[in-house]
Amino acid sequence: MNERNAIEKILSQTVEIEGLLLVAQRRGAETPTMVLDRIKGKVAELSDMVQMLGEPASPAPFVEPPVFTPPASAPEPAPAPAPEPEPAPALEPEPVAGEPDFNFAINDYYLFRRELFNNDDAKMKQVLDRIKRMRSVEELDTYVYQTLGLNPDQQAAKLFVDTVQYQLSKFL
Repeated sequence: MNERNAIEKILSQTVEIEGLLLVAQRRGAETPTMVLDRIKGKVAELSDMVQMLGEPASPAPFVEPPVFTPPASAPEPAPAPAPEPEPAPALEPEPVAGEPDFNFAINDYYLFRRELFNNDDAKMKQVLDRIKRMRSVEELDTYVYQTLGLNPDQQAAKLFVDTVQYQLSKFL
Protein backbone atom coordinates (compact mmCIF):
# COMPACT_ATOMS: atom_id res chain seq x y z
CA MET A 1 0.00 0.00 0.00
CA ASN A 2 1.49 3.37 -0.94
CA GLU A 3 1.80 6.15 1.60
CA ARG A 4 -0.97 8.31 0.09
CA ASN A 5 -3.56 5.51 0.32
CA ALA A 6 -2.43 4.75 3.87
CA ILE A 7 -2.93 8.38 4.89
CA GLU A 8 -6.42 8.45 3.33
CA LYS A 9 -7.36 5.31 5.26
CA ILE A 10 -6.01 6.80 8.49
CA LEU A 11 -8.09 9.94 7.94
CA SER A 12 -11.19 7.85 7.28
CA GLN A 13 -10.57 5.81 10.43
CA THR A 14 -10.10 9.03 12.43
CA VAL A 15 -13.45 10.38 11.21
CA GLU A 16 -15.18 7.14 12.25
CA ILE A 17 -13.59 7.33 15.69
CA GLU A 18 -14.65 10.96 16.02
CA GLY A 19 -18.26 10.07 15.22
CA LEU A 20 -18.28 7.28 17.79
CA LEU A 21 -16.74 9.58 20.40
CA LEU A 22 -19.44 12.19 19.78
CA VAL A 23 -22.14 9.56 20.29
CA ALA A 24 -20.48 8.50 23.54
CA GLN A 25 -20.16 12.11 24.68
CA ARG A 26 -23.83 12.89 24.03
CA ARG A 27 -25.10 9.76 25.74
CA GLY A 28 -22.71 10.02 28.66
CA ALA A 29 -23.20 7.21 31.20
CA GLU A 30 -25.96 5.72 29.03
CA THR A 31 -23.51 4.88 26.23
CA PRO A 32 -23.96 1.19 25.23
CA THR A 33 -20.98 -1.07 25.85
CA MET A 34 -21.04 -2.00 22.17
CA VAL A 35 -20.17 1.62 21.22
CA LEU A 36 -17.30 1.75 23.71
CA ASP A 37 -15.94 -1.59 22.44
CA ARG A 38 -16.18 -0.32 18.87
CA ILE A 39 -14.17 2.80 19.81
CA LYS A 40 -11.45 0.62 21.38
CA GLY A 41 -11.30 -1.58 18.28
CA LYS A 42 -11.11 1.39 15.89
CA VAL A 43 -8.33 3.01 17.95
CA ALA A 44 -6.34 -0.27 17.88
CA GLU A 45 -6.79 -0.47 14.08
CA LEU A 46 -5.67 3.15 13.76
CA SER A 47 -2.55 2.40 15.79
CA ASP A 48 -1.68 -0.51 13.48
CA MET A 49 -2.22 1.69 10.39
CA VAL A 50 0.10 4.37 11.73
CA GLN A 51 2.81 1.79 12.46
CA MET A 52 2.54 0.50 8.88
CA LEU A 53 3.53 3.88 7.54
CA GLY A 54 7.04 3.05 8.59
CA GLU A 55 9.64 4.90 10.49
CA PRO A 56 10.24 8.48 9.45
CA ALA A 57 13.45 9.05 7.54
CA SER A 58 16.30 9.84 9.89
CA PRO A 59 17.56 13.38 9.65
CA ALA A 60 20.86 14.06 7.93
CA PRO A 61 23.79 14.05 10.33
CA PHE A 62 24.87 17.46 11.59
CA VAL A 63 28.09 18.72 10.10
CA GLU A 64 29.97 21.57 11.74
CA PRO A 65 30.45 24.43 9.30
CA PRO A 66 34.07 25.44 8.77
CA VAL A 67 35.27 28.36 10.87
CA PHE A 68 36.27 31.37 8.78
CA THR A 69 39.47 33.07 9.80
CA PRO A 70 40.41 36.21 7.88
CA PRO A 71 43.96 36.58 6.67
CA ALA A 72 46.24 38.44 9.08
CA SER A 73 46.99 41.21 6.59
CA ALA A 74 43.38 42.23 5.96
CA PRO A 75 42.71 45.82 7.12
CA GLU A 76 39.80 46.60 9.44
CA PRO A 77 36.79 47.96 7.52
CA ALA A 78 36.04 51.64 8.10
CA PRO A 79 32.98 52.30 10.26
CA ALA A 80 29.89 53.36 8.35
CA PRO A 81 29.08 57.06 8.62
CA ALA A 82 26.21 57.95 10.95
CA PRO A 83 22.97 58.60 9.08
CA GLU A 84 21.73 62.17 8.84
CA PRO A 85 18.86 62.83 11.24
CA GLU A 86 15.54 63.32 9.47
CA PRO A 87 14.05 66.79 9.79
CA ALA A 88 11.06 67.04 12.10
CA PRO A 89 7.75 66.95 10.23
CA ALA A 90 6.02 70.28 9.81
CA LEU A 91 3.22 70.58 12.31
CA GLU A 92 -0.05 72.32 11.64
CA PRO A 93 -0.38 75.46 13.70
CA GLU A 94 -2.21 75.04 16.97
CA PRO A 95 -5.52 76.87 17.28
CA VAL A 96 -5.29 80.18 19.07
CA ALA A 97 -5.80 79.79 22.81
CA GLY A 98 -9.30 80.88 23.71
CA GLU A 99 -10.71 80.10 20.26
CA PRO A 100 -12.63 76.87 19.66
CA ASP A 101 -11.61 74.61 16.81
CA PHE A 102 -14.63 72.68 15.55
CA ASN A 103 -13.33 69.24 14.65
CA PHE A 104 -16.37 67.22 13.67
CA ALA A 105 -16.32 63.52 12.89
CA ILE A 106 -16.21 63.16 9.11
CA ASN A 107 -19.74 61.74 8.93
CA ASP A 108 -21.12 64.52 11.13
CA TYR A 109 -19.35 67.17 9.05
CA TYR A 110 -21.00 65.97 5.83
CA LEU A 111 -24.35 65.48 7.57
CA PHE A 112 -24.33 69.09 8.83
CA ARG A 113 -23.16 70.46 5.49
CA ARG A 114 -25.81 68.52 3.56
CA GLU A 115 -28.78 68.87 5.92
CA LEU A 116 -28.24 72.32 7.41
CA PHE A 117 -26.21 74.28 4.87
CA ASN A 118 -27.61 72.93 1.57
CA ASN A 119 -24.22 71.34 0.77
CA ASP A 120 -22.57 74.79 0.78
CA ASP A 121 -19.14 74.32 2.36
CA ALA A 122 -18.31 78.05 2.24
CA LYS A 123 -21.54 78.91 4.08
CA MET A 124 -20.84 76.29 6.76
CA LYS A 125 -17.31 77.63 7.32
CA GLN A 126 -18.64 81.20 7.49
CA VAL A 127 -21.19 80.16 10.15
CA LEU A 128 -18.55 78.32 12.18
CA ASP A 129 -16.21 81.33 12.03
CA ARG A 130 -18.99 83.52 13.39
CA ILE A 131 -19.83 80.97 16.12
CA LYS A 132 -16.16 80.96 17.22
CA ARG A 133 -16.51 84.61 18.22
CA MET A 134 -19.63 84.05 20.35
CA ARG A 135 -19.34 84.40 24.09
CA SER A 136 -22.46 82.64 25.38
CA VAL A 137 -24.66 79.62 24.75
CA GLU A 138 -27.71 81.92 24.55
CA GLU A 139 -26.03 83.89 21.76
CA LEU A 140 -25.39 80.60 19.94
CA ASP A 141 -29.02 79.46 20.30
CA THR A 142 -30.36 82.83 19.09
CA TYR A 143 -28.02 82.83 16.09
CA VAL A 144 -28.67 79.22 15.04
CA TYR A 145 -32.43 79.09 15.54
CA GLN A 146 -33.50 82.69 14.83
CA THR A 147 -30.88 84.16 12.50
CA LEU A 148 -30.11 81.00 10.51
CA GLY A 149 -33.65 79.67 10.90
CA LEU A 150 -32.67 76.08 11.70
CA ASN A 151 -35.52 73.90 12.95
CA PRO A 152 -34.96 72.98 16.63
CA ASP A 153 -36.92 69.73 16.08
CA GLN A 154 -34.64 68.58 13.25
CA GLN A 155 -32.26 65.83 14.40
CA ALA A 156 -29.27 67.21 12.46
CA ALA A 157 -29.83 70.70 13.89
CA LYS A 158 -30.00 69.33 17.46
CA LEU A 159 -26.79 67.35 16.95
CA PHE A 160 -25.05 70.37 15.41
CA VAL A 161 -26.04 72.68 18.26
CA ASP A 162 -25.13 70.11 20.94
CA THR A 163 -21.72 69.48 19.37
CA VAL A 164 -20.94 73.16 18.87
CA GLN A 165 -22.20 74.04 22.39
CA TYR A 166 -19.95 71.40 23.92
CA GLN A 167 -16.86 72.63 22.10
CA LEU A 168 -17.75 76.31 22.63
CA SER A 169 -18.39 75.79 26.36
CA LYS A 170 -14.72 74.87 26.85
CA PHE A 171 -13.78 78.43 25.96
CA LEU A 172 -16.49 80.40 27.75
